[in-house]
Amino acid sequence: MAQIQNPKKKFQFDVAIVGMNSFLCQELTLPDMEIESVAHGDYNHDVKTGGRVSFGNLVIKKISPAETNDSMVFDRLRIIQDAYSTGGALPQDYKFEIIVTHFAPDGFTVTDRYQLNGCWLAKLNGIDLSRTASDNTMEEIEFSVDRMNKII
Repeated sequence: MAQIQNPKKKFQFDVAIVGMNSFLCQELTLPDMEIESVAHGDYNHDVKTGGRVSFGNLVIKKISPAETNDSMVFDRLRIIQDAYSTGGALPQDYKFEIIVTHFAPDGFTVTDRYQLNGCWLAKLNGIDLSRTASDNTMEEIEFSVDRMNKII
């Protein structure tokens, strides 16, 4: 008889990004992976084959710490393109790697690990502020991703 196992939990993950404390990351959405469908003619019907692979964006919602000035996002954005100096760095200077690890219910055993290469900050969504709310201040950051590989 098959034994029923505990399901994976959404909250048991870690993200490794140089310059960011992984505990500040509250939500993470891995990129979608899509393989383009290419149609080829074969007599009187089309035959479809796999084409180019593309990846969506990695989306992270992170807490803004109250005690420190967290300028990691703005510093990286300025490296990519600086709106004031009208220039930016070369891709090899601002692209980096991100590792996302998903844990088993015990919180220690690694069940999935994703390696995202060629990542760079593509979008920073505005922060919502309200005098009538008691929620934490959250930044939503989108990273463009060149490649994603499941390594475990």
